[in-house]
Amino acid sequence: MKLIQFILGVVVVLIVAAFLAPLLSPFIPYEFDRILSRTVLVLLVAWLIFFVCRSGGVDFKKYGLFWEKESGKRLLTAFLLGFTTLLALSLIEIPMGVRSWQFTFHQTVWPLKLLKYIVSAFFVGLFEEFIFRGFLFRTLSPKIRLIPALLLTNVIYSLVHFLRYSDTETFTHPDFFSSLQVYAATLAP
Repeated sequence: MKLIQFILGVVVVLIVAAFLAPLLSPFIPYEFDRILSRTVLVLLVAWLIFFVCRSGGVDFKKYGLFWEKESGKRLLTAFLLGFTTLLALSLIEIPMGVRSWQFTFHQTVWPLKLLKYIVSAFFVGLFEEFIFRGFLFRTLSPKIRLIPALLLTNVIYSLVHFLRYSDTETFTHPDFFSSLQVYAATLAP
């Protein structure tokens, strides 16, 4: 029953965001699809917090957020694996012409950028792990078998991260139907 309530809440979030994003677009200097995606994200976070608090509060251990003796070592290992993967991909993409090396060694700029990247990687990673591995997977796994729970969690993760609105059309005066058009185009790939 909780899973159905959660899914219905996500549907309501998508509908509310479809109405709200066009109202926000005149005030925010970004492309409409980006405004819509950020509106969906903010509303989803609000819905998730409400849903978790309403269903008995937040038990961080239940959702996989706890610190053990080996947690620091695991965190460092995961961070280094992610960094190594990103570095390896970049080193492959540079000779292929997909990426270019644009490093400028400015005394005041690069430390701030590095700090920004590390902090955002940490918090985004923590937030995503809480939502996908902590909340979603731990909600699904007792209700369905392990493999379908893993697959569903990873499919939802992939949908959120890898499907992008790629139409070149710009919306001069976006409305509710523009939001639906962005949703549909996101699912087209």
